[in-house]
Amino acid sequence: MEEKIELTEEEKEIEREVIRTIDKLRPYVQHDGGDIKYLYTKDRVVHLCFLGACAGCYLAQDDFSSGIQNFLLDEVVGIEGVVLEEPSLEDLRSAWL
Repeated sequence: MEEKIELTEEEKEIEREVIRTIDKLRPYVQHDGGDIKYLYTKDRVVHLCFLGACAGCYLAQDDFSSGIQNFLLDEVVGIEGVVLEEPSLEDLRSAWL
């Protein structure tokens, strides 16, 4: 079972701002049949994954590093990095249902 970690008020605000920023980007990613999922933030590093058509796309890493990563770093005060992770099997299943 996954352990639930209590977030500080600062971490909660960073999480809210990350989600708001991802929501700004989401329509552009969804236009191409994909999606972005916020996973978590740890030690001021945001962890995301791509879903749908973006999951496994050979251009996904380029789109991430040249656009999404830079946009989040510019928009969200307090984060120091953004990491793109592989989606879980559960995430992939739910994205296609």
